[in-house]
Amino acid sequence: MDGQGALLLLSPEKKGLPNRLRYYELDAGKGRLLGHVPFQEATIAERKPANDQWAFAMSGMDPVSKQPVIFAGDTHALHSQIDDASQPQFSSDSLSYQTPSGAQTVSMAELVALDYQNGIYAPAKNAANTAYLEFLPSGDSLTISSSGELERGRWIKAGSSFQITSAKGATTLWPEAELHPVTGIPATDRITVRLLQPLSSRTAKVGMEVKAVSITPAFGHDSILIPQGSAFSGKIIEAHGVGWGIKHKSAALTVHFDTAKLPDGRSLTIDARVFKVENSQESVTAKGKIQGIRSTGTLGNSAENRSLPSPRSIRSHISFWGRQDRRCWDSPSRRFSTAQAQNLRSNSIHL
Repeated sequence: MDGQGALLLLSPEKKGLPNRLRYYELDAGKGRLLGHVPFQEATIAERKPANDQWAFAMSGMDPVSKQPVIFAGDTHALHSQIDDASQPQFSSDSLSYQTPSGAQTVSMAELVALDYQNGIYAPAKNAANTAYLEFLPSGDSLTISSSGELERGRWIKAGSSFQITSAKGATTLWPEAELHPVTGIPATDRITVRLLQPLSSRTAKVGMEVKAVSITPAFGHDSILIPQGSAFSGKIIEAHGVGWGIKHKSAALTVHFDTAKLPDGRSLTIDARVFKVENSQESVTAKGKIQGIRSTGTLGNSAENRSLPSPRSIRSHISFWGRQDRRCWDSPSRRFSTAQAQNLRSNSIHL
């Protein structure tokens, strides 16, 4: 990896579990879990494009099946498993490997399921009461039931199917041919909203209502699905003020948005968390917690840090899916044009 990072094949944390594969960023000094593999030893092939993302393929022996297997991925996650295959070799836009029936080649896009990342898909058959699926670049999966319940897991491409493993360890296979794209706003998209009231960790209480208005539109397939000026509402689900001891060294708030009302009067059930607070010193965790400055400074700083964002922009990482009318936001007659999108964008403001 030209000295920029390293792949680490580690033993399992507990006996009986598969080995762990981690990626370590040397410059940042940070690592992440890419996934799990069955073998303890492997050979690796790398793809080193000049202006594209680095990728790798690991070949080893599965101790259970006694057959060779290839795992391929990138710096985000393992994305593909190819059974009964060995000797991986990259070209500029494909991976070649050997099977009992001879040499095979797969494109890079197919290898890492590039066309399926950052999209929303509906299975042809409503198996296991599943309405929608999302395959995130991080290797995480989102499974949304017909009643709107969300289950997180991990995905990997296994042959012509997507294999999803839930947090409880249950595995489900979804044939690629049975997945159909759905117009909507995927979980990786973001929309900027402005709070309509101040939020203070000193006065905020769990269950308190939070209201905001969108100052940028949200797009899906070059159409505006959530226009600028839509009203968002949610609740505070966690609140901590600054404490004087070790506990609560910094102020913190967690806001969950659950409803968006469009300018035409339609309401959507959403699932949204805060991604970023603009023009501020507050940070936001991966779970959407807004964290203030630590209270280990002066007494004046401690008092000031009790107050988290006053009315300013909060950029939210938002997933949208309807629960009563699952397709209520993608009716062609209800979409806004790209020209309108440009006008709305030019009028958007950040406070």
